[in-house]
Amino acid sequence: GESDIIVTSFFIHEYKEYHRFEFTASIYDDQLCLIAPAASFMPKSYMPILPFAPDVWAILALYNLVVSVLWFFIKYYSVSFRRREAVLLPLTKADGSRPIMTDSTSRRSQDDGGGGTTAQRAFLFGTLFFGLIVTGLYQSCLVSSLSNPFHHPELTTLEDVANSNLTIITKYDNLRENTFTDNTSLACRLKDKVRLVPFDKRTNDMVAFDKNVTALSRFASVKLDNLSNYFDEDGNELLHIVEECPTTYLLSYIVQLYSPYRERINGLLLRMQEAGLIGLWYSNMTYPMYADEQRRKMAKSDRRIKLTLEHYSLTFLGLSLGLLFCAIVFLAELYFAKQ
Repeated sequence: GESDIIVTSFFIHEYKEYHRFEFTASIYDDQLCLIAPAASFMPKSYMPILPFAPDVWAILALYNLVVSVLWFFIKYYSVSFRRREAVLLPLTKADGSRPIMTDSTSRRSQDDGGGGTTAQRAFLFGTLFFGLIVTGLYQSCLVSSLSNPFHHPELTTLEDVANSNLTIITKYDNLRENTFTDNTSLACRLKDKVRLVPFDKRTNDMVAFDKNVTALSRFASVKLDNLSNYFDEDGNELLHIVEECPTTYLLSYIVQLYSPYRERINGLLLRMQEAGLIGLWYSNMTYPMYADEQRRKMAKSDRRIKLTLEHYSLTFLGLSLGLLFCAIVFLAELYFAKQ
């Protein structure tokens, strides 16, 4: 009861412990979001196999197998259709000698293999064209990875957060009690992860550097924070905002219960809101952080990763294993040939 108004935005919510105040007209809405550590990068040696997902690699392997089988059938049936069998015509000489054997075709195919049929050429052209497309996509993904390296999937949904081994932290007991209150299994799993932390610790530092927690925070407050310290030496972000937010609240100031200034304060706030002043002030405050973020992105886009032997270590390992297998098969053939 010592202040007439507290000009600090609060979530409009029924707090069970406090009843001697009331909310003003809402100023704007804000989301309660989760700040998670940014996903780590994939090992450099995995770069040759990362352009395509595992299921795409499986489909390509199956495609090569199907193409080989189809090529065999097309070649076999093309030769069969071109082959013509000799037939006996009912022609005999007047002197009663043996019948004359004639060929029903004017000319037998000289070579079953030949230069290939039209079906074989069309099939070969289609497979080569498809291979050219796949190779182009593969090369473009590799080139783009030099400026945007491959990394593990980010946490994008609340289900991802629940399935992770990250603890959800907050400094405010009311957030812990009034968040994830739905009667669902997902909400119960998330609520069990929420822990309180001391006020003397910075939640962003714990999320960015400990990498084993996520933090509950207001989305507008995150945009107002100076996050320039949460980038690594290559300009990559250390913090990531989960796209799916637990809830959205309206924000307002609080005044004394039955305050005589309530109507005038509400009228003033509504006029400022309708005039767009609150949105303008917020945009002006967040613009410097937005400009810094865009400059960092431009500087990052100009950087290129230098290729090292580590990028090709897995490729060389695969080639070495293939060469070793071929050598073993060759020696085995020599051994059995001498038997």
